[in-house]
Amino acid sequence: MESDDRVRGYCPDSKPKCNILVVVDMQNDYCKGCNSATESPWSTDALLKISPNINRAIKLTKDGSDESVWDLIVYTKDSLKPGRVCVGNQRNADKTCIKGSSLVSGTYGNDVIRALHAPENIPYIEFTKNNDDWMNEIDQDYRGNRAYSIEGEYLPGIVHPTLHQLLDFRSFHPEKTNLVVTGV
Repeated sequence: MESDDRVRGYCPDSKPKCNILVVVDMQNDYCKGCNSATESPWSTDALLKISPNINRAIKLTKDGSDESVWDLIVYTKDSLKPGRVCVGNQRNADKTCIKGSSLVSGTYGNDVIRALHAPENIPYIEFTKNNDDWMNEIDQDYRGNRAYSIEGEYLPGIVHPTLHQLLDFRSFHPEKTNLVVTGV
């Protein structure tokens, strides 16, 4: 996904309910068949099998109009430090990865799979975390690492916001927001 002006989505005060599609961890390193040299030990062909359905969900419109049902799409991504997950689970005696690391920030393997089409008229954000809980509010993981906003997500006055804070900042408040979650 490439960042541009569409990443600014918000829920207008005038709208009684807003809709968010959350697409969880649809990344190249989790995808068998997405040509990642650093495939995760948990990679599967399921990502390619479900991506057409996710693309259909992204394109849903209101009552047959051109207006999307989504006010925002959130793509969550695991974003790990080198050495956390080794390709093929193979490590040297010194615990370093033999064939490289999976899901490392800023790599092809960390990117959302290309089979998913970036929405043309829908705002979206990417939200990175280093554990399986995409809605976590844990300040640090069990290793003492930042647990969310790994790749520079920020808000004024908040360097590493939670997803809840990112959504709240855009006026997606729990009482007026519907979340639909898909992915792996």
